[in-house]
Order: sequence, then structure tokens, then C-alpha cells
Amino acid sequence: MIALDVHVIGERETGNETYMLNLVRGLLTVAPDRCFALLTPHPERLPEDVRRAANARVMQVRPANSFVRVPLSLPYLAWSARASLLHVTYVLPPLCPCPGVATVHDLSYLIFPHDAPPRDRLVLRPLLPLSVRRAAAVIVISESTRRDVINRLGVPDARITVTPLA
Repeated sequence: MIALDVHVIGERETGNETYMLNLVRGLLTVAPDRCFALLTPHPERLPEDVRRAANARVMQVRPANSFVRVPLSLPYLAWSARASLLHVTYVLPPLCPCPGVATVHDLSYLIFPHDAPPRDRLVLRPLLPLSVRRAAAVIVISESTRRDVINRLGVPDARITVTPLA
């Protein structure tokens, strides 16, 4: 069982939401023999094809608030699903019952802090460096983000995989 934090699906988070939805659909299609736990506070926001996939197990995350969801709810649900891996965007739980993989789209909050929402600066500045250092692997969407993660967050190149969006 691979657990995926899909909380962004249905949140109108533009690129992050599109990425996660396409990742989920792709995994469900290319790995029909694998089971995926889709962790979301709002199961009703998942598209019907995703909810009804034979190899998808939709698990409701409570509460939706990220300050509780990330450190407590995600690890509990990953444990209860007996997940062998937890995939998140950006921030992994501080304690996790299985290895974690974090996808990092960019470090705009760090590179252009005046343009970033205050919440992103407040949350990501302290938590993302810890998350990516603890991650079994880090996925980035571009060579530019790979260089930023290496140079600004100190993640070894060997633990980073670039998966371009196109």
C-alpha cells in the first residue's frame, strides 16, 4: 500500500492540484496491481474515476487543518493503512511509520519571500528543510528546483529525482 496525501485535489490550488490529480490517475493506471491509500479531508472532491478505481482506497483525514493533519492525522492513517510509503507535497510528518517521499514544486517562498503568502513563509521556512532532509527521496519538477533544493536546503543530489511536468 502506498499512501498519498491528496488534500490539494478539489482545493483549486492550480499547479499543485493538477500535479497531484495527474499523478494519482497515472499511478492508478500504470500500477493496477498496487493499492493506493488516498488521504484527503474531502473525499467528495475527488473525481469519480479516482474514487471508484479498484486499486484506490479513499481515507478521510480529520481534521483538515494542516497544523493537525500533517503531524498527527497523516502518520496515523499511513500506519492504519499499513503503508510502505507516504508521498506528500512539500512537508512530511515529523514522525512517520514508513519512509516518506516529498514533491517540491519550487522554493519561491524562499527565493522571493516578499511575493510569497505569509502562511507559506511561516510554515515552509522552518518545516521544508527538515522534511526534505528526512525524506527517503525528493521529487522536483525541474532542474532549476533541483539546484535550489541542493544549494538552499542541503539535500544530496543522489536523493533527488527530476520529473518534468510535460
